[in-house]
Amino acid sequence: MARRLSLLGGFELRCAGQDVAVSRNGQRLLALLALQGRPLERLWVAGTLWLDASEERAGASLRSALWAAAAARRHGGRRGLRHPPAAGP
Repeated sequence: MARRLSLLGGFELRCAGQDVAVSRNGQRLLALLALQGRPLERLWVAGTLWLDASEERAGASLRSALWAAAAARRHGGRRGLRHPPAAGP
């Protein structure tokens, strides 16, 4: 299955030619992993993405982002990495 991640000019993830909706935290996580291009320690990733959070809260945020990514992958990207968008103002 072809995947394409674009970070220049805004975040865009395509899977099998279809856009995949990604939450803000999911975007940050995927961008960091793509730019590093190597295995990373969970503690470092959590601390890097959630600087102002406690270690416990940062770890929980990372687990949530990873869970959403795994759920999207299991469904072939059809569900995306976020809940449906909220109604506008």
